[in-house]
Amino acid sequence: MPNKELRENPQLEAFHDSYGRLLLQRYGAFKGLTNEQKQWVELMISNAVIGTDMANHFDMLDKLQRAVVNKPNDATTSDGPYDTKSFLTYLLHAADISSQAKTPTLSSQWIPRIFSEFFSQGDLEHQEGLPISPLCHDRMTLPTDIHVAQSQIDFIKSLVRPTYDILGMINPWVVETLLPSIEANIEFMQMWTADQRLQMPS
Repeated sequence: MPNKELRENPQLEAFHDSYGRLLLQRYGAFKGLTNEQKQWVELMISNAVIGTDMANHFDMLDKLQRAVVNKPNDATTSDGPYDTKSFLTYLLHAADISSQAKTPTLSSQWIPRIFSEFFSQGDLEHQEGLPISPLCHDRMTLPTDIHVAQSQIDFIKSLVRPTYDILGMINPWVVETLLPSIEANIEFMQMWTADQRLQMPS
């Protein structure tokens, strides 16, 4: 049952997985499936959602990169070195961090939303006496917009761009469409940071 799974694995992704499958069940998404088919679908969903945990990021990145480099033509086939289930997990993870793969006009709208979520999470963690997660500190402790912008530059360079670089090795559309947006976002954030520094009192 979802509640039991959540108690045994109390991370945010586990809640998303558990509650998401509960809603799918409630609204008939599994209707018409055999028990075996339903179990397979639920397993695929669980693996993909749990895979969005950033703790799994570098392991997934390394496995897919090695698969693509070694056998680029069949890296994501069912019998390839990086199976379909793992690849679907990777794609959902890529989508989960895709705000900075959108155009600067769109990605800039996501930044205040993301940090609002971070700060709300930090508030709850503080109330519960839990350690405050990275970037989730109280709103008043994040010094300036420069730190927000720099955090996004670091996020793009260390996490987003490598994720999409590998997808670009599989699908040229990623190279043509998404990677230019990622580079444009780095440039936008760097310009924003430079502008904020100019406005700082000397």
